Amino acid sequence: MFSLLLLAGCKDEPEHDFRVSGDASFMFGPDEWSNWMDFSAPKNSHPEVSVEMAVNPNEKWLSAFCDYKFESWRVNVRVQDNPNRFKRWGFVTITLGKSSRKIYVEQGANETAVFETERQILRNTAGEFTVRFKTAGKPSAVVRMTDPWNTSSLGYERWISTGGIKEVGANTYEATVSYKANDGFGRIAQFVVDTKNSRSGLTIIQLPKVFEESETVVTDYWGGSLPMMFGYVSGAMWDYDMDNISRIRHLTIKGGINCVDLDVLRMLTKSERRPISLDLGESWFVASNHPQDPYESFGYKDPKPEFGIIVTDDGIPSQLFQTCMGLDSIVLPSRTVEIKSDAFRNTYLLHSIDIPASVRAIGDWAFSGSRITAINIDKSSQLETLGDYVFHTRDKIVLESLYLPSTVENVTANTFTLMKVKRLYLDMKEPPAWNLKKAVIDTLFLPDASLIDAYRAAPGWGDIPEIRAWPEGWKETPWHTEE
Repeated sequence: MFSLLLLAGCKDEPEHDFRVSGDASFMFGPDEWSNWMDFSAPKNSHPEVSVEMAVNPNEKWLSAFCDYKFESWRVNVRVQDNPNRFKRWGFVTITLGKSSRKIYVEQGANETAVFETERQILRNTAGEFTVRFKTAGKPSAVVRMTDPWNTSSLGYERWISTGGIKEVGANTYEATVSYKANDGFGRIAQFVVDTKNSRSGLTIIQLPKVFEESETVVTDYWGGSLPMMFGYVSGAMWDYDMDNISRIRHLTIKGGINCVDLDVLRMLTKSERRPISLDLGESWFVASNHPQDPYESFGYKDPKPEFGIIVTDDGIPSQLFQTCMGLDSIVLPSRTVEIKSDAFRNTYLLHSIDIPASVRAIGDWAFSGSRITAINIDKSSQLETLGDYVFHTRDKIVLESLYLPSTVENVTANTFTLMKVKRLYLDMKEPPAWNLKKAVIDTLFLPDASLIDAYRAAPGWGDIPEIRAWPEGWKETPWHTEE
């Protein structure tokens, strides 16, 4: 850390009065950076600047120029990234007439740790491994982790740790990392090496436990954690351990779900040979414009969202479970506001679904081609909008019952096309002008017997074989209990 000031004489040039601080020097870290320094010189003078690189001159890592700003001359100095594991230095010379000043410039060595140990994929048993790395700095190391799923009543579980670093060669170090057996879902950590000027990390992933038939997972608030929890490892021979995942028959998810997680949901439900029920009642869908991967800073790469499905806040995404033959039953998030188009189209094992009161819209073909026989719309529902062919099930599949609240205002010419239902409960005092030409309804139930004549006289509604008042207390009786 020093500066060198030289006065060079020039016989043919006049003497100019300009001053640079006596202790002037530039000290940079290893990254690309720039800095400036004021010096005194007449405003109408024309100082010149040159650079001299004492180390690595061929890399042209040092540059400088002078300009006049804010009533003062300044010299601006820039250095490029230093990829070397040694410091480098040079000089910036300001010349004005026969006077010159030489200013020392030093750039620190690249101290970034380079790992000789590859990313670690750990089985769910306990063990240890050695991390080996090189750095020109003086390193310290810690293991950082995030583990919201494997906690105990005593709080945060520290499942991985490291001892001290030992130097085993020139700029070469080793450390031992120990880890516990994993009796929960997949988890991630990072071995972090700090030096004075840099920080770098080695990704460590531990695969999940052997799953049981019934599992409950708590995800990150913004979603994106399901791939990690189920053991997804990009670039490995196995992306998922399907033999392990196939053990699950009932899965409860609590927390956020985003577009990254959809890959897991479709993987879990795609095969009719592995039927599974999902309870999403305490989960929520998070829009795609929010951060998607909570472990990016750990060096984790999640799977690409399947089909490019776009997620909106609190909406069941379009095509989410389309052709998912293994979805046996599902509890929707309690705060769902929309079921988008094709969401449950062509499901095979799904026979019943409860629609929360919060749902305002159901999109085109949402249940089309499915084997659903019970679409239980909450009896306090505020449903407003129905798209095309919403209730068109597979051939010969007939809905046992369907309730439509008085709030339904927006339907299309094809909303009820190819719908087949035994009992339709309609909470409307006046017959709506809906197209029922290609709908089959065995019995229509109304809130009051006084409405029957008006419906018998209304186009489409009068063709229904039987119209009745629904039983007393029916609307106050929850689904699954009245019949």
